[in-house]
Amino acid sequence: MGEWVQEAQLVTIVTIYSPCDINSKRILWDSVKQLRQALVGGLWCILGDFNSIRRPGERFTSGHSLAEDNSSREFNEWIEDLEVLEVPWLGRNFTWYRPNGASRSRLDRFLVSHEWLEKWPNSIQTALARNFSDHCPIVLRSNEIDWGPKPFRIIDC
Repeated sequence: MGEWVQEAQLVTIVTIYSPCDINSKRILWDSVKQLRQALVGGLWCILGDFNSIRRPGERFTSGHSLAEDNSSREFNEWIEDLEVLEVPWLGRNFTWYRPNGASRSRLDRFLVSHEWLEKWPNSIQTALARNFSDHCPIVLRSNEIDWGPKPFRIIDC
């Protein structure tokens, strides 16, 4: 938590590395919820590896049912309780890949407050190419720079 001096704006950024089991996730979710209730105001950004999907289409595996499970429902309820929104997504559909490619999921994301999106309405998130990790790095872009018209050139050979 700090102040963005240029804008005289209070900003809270929370990074998440969620455990895999649901009971530990609930403990983490509750602690973030308590933090959000204690630190009222300002811009909020919660990001990281949530080890949870929001809907069945965010997971692909040969042996997994596509029905919504309880952890997805609880995860979505937690997001709603925090009064945060998921930044619009561009690019690849998944952020985690099993090394053999048999399974993939979208576990990583940015969640921001309504105030964040009011300040930066063109915010988007995207996943970069995976390198040595089984996760793709994700990037939040909050501004678009208009450099003016792009020159069109052609080489007539």
